Amino acid sequence: MSSETRWRSDRLAASIGRLDAQARICVMLLDLYERLRRHGLISRTTYNLPLTQEQMADHLGLTLVHVNRTLRRLREERIVLVDRQVVIIMNLDRLRESAQGLPQPAELPEPVMLAERMLAENAAGGGMK
Repeated sequence: MSSETRWRSDRLAASIGRLDAQARICVMLLDLYERLRRHGLISRTTYNLPLTQEQMADHLGLTLVHVNRTLRRLREERIVLVDRQVVIIMNLDRLRESAQGLPQPAELPEPVMLAERMLAENAAGGGMK
């Protein structure tokens, strides 16, 4: 990993560590959306998320209860709906605002994208709970 890539990775990790639960979840959901869109894999604001809430909690350093409550609040605020491993972004601008200004995925190197690595691990046989 180059020194620039490591610096950017460290900066993202430090930024995410200071975010509240809603911002952490929004960053992850927005990151996945932007990467899928950029690679031409989706054309609308809906995509599959093959992670359980428990896996999201582990990945983001949150409790399962906190993830569940935060996703419910995001649904009630009509920002995003996550249901049965499908993400429906209802208000992309508000989702971006909720991500609290962290760098967009295009600004980050490939190895930094932790959520994508989790998806790849699941696809490679990590399994779902």
